[in-house]
Formats: sequence, structure tokens, C-alpha cells
Amino acid sequence: AAFVKFVTAFESCFEKIVFCGRLSGERRREKYILDPIKTEVCALPFYENLYALGKVGLSVIPETFRILARESETWDLVWLCVPNPLALLYVYLCKRKQIPFFMMVRGNLVRDVRYRSRGLTGIAARAAAGFLQNRFQALARRHITFAIGEEMYRQYKKADTSPVFRGICSLISERDVELSRVLRGTIDPLPRKPVLLSVLRLEPEKGGQYLIEAARLLVEDKRLEFELHLVGSGRME
Repeated sequence: AAFVKFVTAFESCFEKIVFCGRLSGERRREKYILDPIKTEVCALPFYENLYALGKVGLSVIPETFRILARESETWDLVWLCVPNPLALLYVYLCKRKQIPFFMMVRGNLVRDVRYRSRGLTGIAARAAAGFLQNRFQALARRHITFAIGEEMYRQYKKADTSPVFRGICSLISERDVELSRVLRGTIDPLPRKPVLLSVLRLEPEKGGQYLIEAARLLVEDKRLEFELHLVGSGRME
């Protein structure tokens, strides 16, 4: 979704950017338009999410590998978002074909699984997530890795010699900031309550419920007056 904006910011550095991802059979409302000259989509077999992948993996993984083996002939550099089980297919292909790759860690899969799965399914999912995380942590000792956030940086920077760097994904460009300053200067400020804005995925692991509880305490105990705006979608919407 919005991550597309971050990736396409590098269009000027490359002849073409190829997005590899599962293609849904259901047509949905487009949010971001890709430049057909600078970008391309490599459509992979569809699965709903990582949990569904465990059920359909035997049918999805072989076909995914065949597509990637064919398409990778024209690739010069591969950017992997991890931990994801299918990312191991890319790692294998890159090593076999000597294509350089780097990784970006965007989240704590082990923690996410803990919030989403219970019972025997949860135990199996946590074991699989732990294996994946350990595998990618081992790869991070030898391959350039950008960890989003301090927590992921500490988990992946296992040694001083590991090529792991802190990273930030910003979807706001310098031009957006400058435009905001111009617009703000043309509007007379009106007296109003302070507004607290939170943009997040509305899932339990993101902790939006704690923000709402904290806001309630500030209002009831500290007698503060403000507005809390939540922007996002998910199961907790």
C-alpha cells in the first residue's frame, strides 16, 4: 500500500524498479499510480496473508520459485523486506545467480504472531516465526540490513562488524513539508483544543488501545482537554 511511495522515491537511481508481490484476483480501489516507464509488477500467486501461506504453501511456493527464477535474469539488485518465508527463495536465487541483495526489517514477526494465534496453531506459528527471525538475523551478519526502529536494530545488530543500520521509512517528502509551511502561513490560526494525530494500522500488536486508554487518563485524571484523531484500518476499527 503506502510503502509503494517509499520505494518509488528511488526511481531516479535506476532504469526500472520491479515490484514482486502476490496479485489478488479481486480488483480493488487503486491508491497509488505507478509510472509504467519506470516501474513494473512481477505478479506472484496469491495468498491472503502469512498465516494462509502455511495452508497453501505447497501450491504457492513452487510456482513462486519458477516465476522468480525466470524474472530474476534481468535484476541487478534485490531489496528484501523481511522476515518473510518467501524471502528465503530470493536469497537462494540471489546467491545462485550472484545477484547482490540487501534486507530491510520492518517488524517483529514473533511478536505479531503472538497477538494473532492461539492454541496449537499459535505454538506452531511462533516456532516458525522464531526460525525465520533467527535465519534472517544470521544473514544480517554478512549482508547489508536496514532495521526500522531501535528494537529491530538491537535484535539484528548482533556484532559490531554486522552491516546493520538503523532506518526510517518516511512517506513525507521535503516538498510536502515546504508546501505545508506555505499553506499554514496563509491561514489565520483559530483558538481550539490541541489535536493529537495517530496514524497506524488498527491491529492489536500496534497498541492503539493503549493510546486510547492513556488519552482517557489524561482527560479524567489530569483534566486536560484535547482531541485524539486515529487514522487507519484493521480488525480493531
